[in-house]
Amino acid sequence: PATEREFTASANLNSGDIILSADGKAIVVTALDGVANTRIGRGSVAGVYEVTAVSSDTFSAGALVYLTSATQVAATSSGSGKILIGTAAYEKTDGQTVVKVDLNGTRTSVDDWS
Repeated sequence: PATEREFTASANLNSGDIILSADGKAIVVTALDGVANTRIGRGSVAGVYEVTAVSSDTFSAGALVYLTSATQVAATSSGSGKILIGTAAYEKTDGQTVVKVDLNGTRTSVDDWS
Protein backbone atom coordinates (compact mmCIF):
# COMPACT_ATOMS: atom_id res chain seq x y z
CA PRO A 1 0.00 0.00 0.00
CA ALA A 2 1.00 3.60 -0.57
CA THR A 3 1.01 4.23 3.18
CA GLU A 4 3.86 1.76 3.76
CA ARG A 5 7.48 1.69 2.63
CA GLU A 6 10.33 -0.78 2.76
CA PHE A 7 13.65 0.30 4.24
CA THR A 8 17.00 -1.21 5.14
CA ALA A 9 17.74 -0.72 8.82
CA SER A 10 21.00 1.06 9.62
CA ALA A 11 20.74 0.03 13.30
CA ASN A 12 18.63 -2.31 15.42
CA LEU A 13 15.13 -0.78 15.54
CA ASN A 14 12.19 -1.34 17.85
CA SER A 15 8.54 -1.39 16.88
CA GLY A 16 7.30 2.21 17.02
CA ASP A 17 10.70 3.80 16.35
CA ILE A 18 10.63 6.63 13.83
CA ILE A 19 13.36 6.86 11.20
CA LEU A 20 14.01 8.89 8.08
CA SER A 21 13.80 7.04 4.76
CA ALA A 22 16.15 7.57 1.84
CA ASP A 23 13.50 9.72 0.13
CA GLY A 24 13.10 12.00 3.15
CA LYS A 25 9.86 10.56 4.54
CA ALA A 26 9.45 9.74 8.21
CA ILE A 27 8.69 6.05 8.75
CA VAL A 28 7.21 4.41 11.85
CA VAL A 29 8.60 0.88 12.26
CA THR A 30 5.58 -1.43 12.35
CA ALA A 31 7.19 -4.86 12.77
CA LEU A 32 6.15 -6.16 16.21
CA ASP A 33 9.62 -7.61 16.85
CA GLY A 34 11.45 -4.61 15.40
CA VAL A 35 14.02 -4.82 12.62
CA ALA A 36 17.63 -5.95 13.01
CA ASN A 37 20.51 -3.90 11.64
CA THR A 38 20.99 -4.34 7.84
CA ARG A 39 17.65 -6.18 7.48
CA ILE A 40 14.79 -5.02 5.28
CA GLY A 41 11.75 -3.80 7.18
CA ARG A 42 8.42 -2.16 6.49
CA GLY A 43 6.90 0.87 8.09
CA SER A 44 4.07 3.34 7.90
CA VAL A 45 4.51 6.76 6.29
CA ALA A 46 1.00 8.10 6.97
CA GLY A 47 -1.43 8.37 9.83
CA VAL A 48 -1.65 10.03 13.23
CA TYR A 49 0.75 8.68 15.88
CA GLU A 50 1.38 9.54 19.51
CA VAL A 51 5.00 10.61 20.01
CA THR A 52 6.62 11.12 23.41
CA ALA A 53 7.18 14.80 24.16
CA VAL A 54 8.72 16.91 26.90
CA SER A 55 5.95 17.83 29.33
CA SER A 56 6.67 21.58 29.16
CA ASP A 57 6.81 21.77 25.34
CA THR A 58 3.69 23.02 23.59
CA PHE A 59 2.53 22.55 20.00
CA SER A 60 -0.37 24.29 18.32
CA ALA A 61 -2.39 22.25 15.82
CA GLY A 62 -0.52 22.42 12.53
CA ALA A 63 2.88 23.20 14.05
CA LEU A 64 5.87 21.39 12.60
CA VAL A 65 7.08 18.50 14.76
CA TYR A 66 10.69 17.36 14.79
CA LEU A 67 12.10 14.25 16.42
CA THR A 68 15.36 13.88 18.28
CA SER A 69 16.49 10.65 16.64
CA ALA A 70 18.61 9.32 19.50
CA THR A 71 15.88 9.66 22.15
CA GLN A 72 12.73 9.34 19.99
CA VAL A 73 11.29 12.45 21.71
CA ALA A 74 9.38 15.16 19.83
CA ALA A 75 11.03 18.57 19.51
CA THR A 76 9.68 22.03 18.68
CA SER A 77 12.59 23.08 16.46
CA SER A 78 15.10 21.67 14.00
CA GLY A 79 18.75 21.11 14.81
CA SER A 80 21.53 18.59 14.98
CA GLY A 81 20.26 15.03 15.35
CA LYS A 82 16.64 16.00 14.63
CA ILE A 83 14.37 15.08 11.74
CA LEU A 84 11.10 16.64 10.57
CA ILE A 85 8.36 14.02 11.06
CA GLY A 86 5.14 15.94 10.34
CA THR A 87 2.71 18.31 11.99
CA ALA A 88 0.81 18.34 15.25
CA ALA A 89 -2.64 16.93 14.51
CA TYR A 90 -4.02 18.52 17.69
CA GLU A 91 -2.83 21.09 20.19
CA LYS A 92 -0.41 19.77 22.85
CA THR A 93 -0.47 21.81 26.05
CA ASP A 94 1.95 22.14 28.97
CA GLY A 95 1.78 19.03 31.15
CA GLN A 96 0.91 16.56 28.38
CA THR A 97 3.62 13.98 27.65
CA VAL A 98 2.66 13.04 24.08
CA VAL A 99 1.94 14.97 20.91
CA LYS A 100 -0.30 13.48 18.23
CA VAL A 101 1.59 13.79 14.95
CA ASP A 102 0.18 13.69 11.43
CA LEU A 103 3.13 11.71 10.06
CA ASN A 104 4.65 13.48 7.04
CA GLY A 105 1.75 15.94 7.23
CA THR A 106 2.00 19.48 6.06
CA ARG A 107 0.51 22.62 7.54
CA THR A 108 -2.34 22.41 5.00
CA SER A 109 -3.22 18.78 5.86
CA VAL A 110 -4.08 19.58 9.48
CA ASP A 111 -7.70 20.40 8.65
CA ASP A 112 -8.18 16.72 7.80
CA TRP A 113 -7.67 15.79 11.49
CA SER A 114 -9.31 18.62 13.41
